[in-house]
Amino acid sequence: MKKLQPFGEGWKEIGQYGTFRHDFFYKFLQISPSYQLAYKKLVKGLEINSEATPKDFDLVLENFKKFGNVFDSNYIFWWNDVGYKIFERAGGTNLAFTIDTRLSKDELIKQFTELVDRIKVQHDKVEFDGVRLLNNKITAHSLHLRHYIVTAKAEFFLNKVKKEQNWTLALFCNLSKKFKNFSQEDLEQTPDSEDNKIYLNILTSKTLKEAYWIAENAARGNFPSLDKIDTGLAFDYRFLNKFYVNFYKNLFSTMRDAERNGDNYMKFIDPSKLVKGRKKKLN
Repeated sequence: MKKLQPFGEGWKEIGQYGTFRHDFFYKFLQISPSYQLAYKKLVKGLEINSEATPKDFDLVLENFKKFGNVFDSNYIFWWNDVGYKIFERAGGTNLAFTIDTRLSKDELIKQFTELVDRIKVQHDKVEFDGVRLLNNKITAHSLHLRHYIVTAKAEFFLNKVKKEQNWTLALFCNLSKKFKNFSQEDLEQTPDSEDNKIYLNILTSKTLKEAYWIAENAARGNFPSLDKIDTGLAFDYRFLNKFYVNFYKNLFSTMRDAERNGDNYMKFIDPSKLVKGRKKKLN
């Protein structure tokens, strides 16, 4: 299987269901406050106060119509229905041309370079109405951590944790290598426990903020992007808590049905949680 362009930890293609970037695009749309508002308006038919919407909410609504409903369907179904259509295809343009062998090597290189430049200009002028996945240094692991801390707070912590206690969330999600697998009691017993808590509080706030930027940029068709963005909205942990309860309930039901029908039910499991197994299988 061919390798992807360099992106983080060298993941490979996830079979016929896209790559880890497509998977995380789907997941970050789910936690995006803007995309949730679009879902409530377009799918649930709720009245949304215009004063409670971002200034560019019309763009998010248009993107929702293109990117699809990621809340009432698992990744595999979403990919087969919508996902595979909305991403810019990777790969270049195949060229066929004749060479005048009477010309010098330098002249041939010059002509070829001019030809490629003209084609590149034409390609850049073509408008693409979907999602261009960005090539940057954001790794699969960092995407997973930023997404996981939001889902963990929604599923297990909700609003029970005060801001000054965010260090407990950092321990739960193993945000810091220094304190990996530490329990709260373990941290309390460290010599500089109060300073360590402050450090973990800062790390948690930073990670949540970055998760917010990625999610809100995804709702605007930019992924994965850490460009700073403030839409005036905040993570809706209560919405996410109810969503994940229903999501996993439906997911397990889908997996049972697939197993009964002799289908590969493992494909419905979150690909980001099967990194090691998939790497061994594909290498």
